[in-house]
Amino acid sequence: MAVGEDFRFGFERKGTPAMLKEFGKKYGFHTEILPKEMDGHRKISSTFVREELNRGNMEKFHFLMGTDFSVEGIIEHGRGMGHKYLLPTTNLIPPVEKLMPPNGVYITVSHFKDRSYQGITNVGHKPTVGGEKFIGVETYLFDCDENLYGEYCKVDFKKFLRPEQKFSSLEALKAQLERDADKGREYFKQNR
Repeated sequence: MAVGEDFRFGFERKGTPAMLKEFGKKYGFHTEILPKEMDGHRKISSTFVREELNRGNMEKFHFLMGTDFSVEGIIEHGRGMGHKYLLPTTNLIPPVEKLMPPNGVYITVSHFKDRSYQGITNVGHKPTVGGEKFIGVETYLFDCDENLYGEYCKVDFKKFLRPEQKFSSLEALKAQLERDADKGREYFKQNR
């Protein structure tokens, strides 16, 4: 058994790694006590990871966890505003209990069964087009014109671009989304 040095278990969390070592002698198993991983002078912990996620620091999240923050689910129909007036998007609704980064626009990679697409993703309520009561994950996929409704998708978050905001018009929103997409494409050119 391998446990961290601050591992606790049992009633009122009174069980310790040293107790496991003693149990191992009696019941025939070995316990290895691992030191905490560090980032400079700070222990890497779930609190540290949540703080970075709450800041939208996707690069630091990746460093601490060894993987990207992601959201998974089935692509759902939205209101069709993106396809009609803006940029065509896919829509996921994360479970309400999922800890999410701040509302805003992120550079992302969306994975489907046998293919992946780079893109930009808005996390939030879509305030310019009337707003939603729930947090949505709406992604514009670069170079994709497929019908993806009903498909399972995993969206990996690479970098925070900007906070979600309300624009004065759909034209102003579309212009900003095009600038966001340009930044996303540039990010992927630089990070091949």
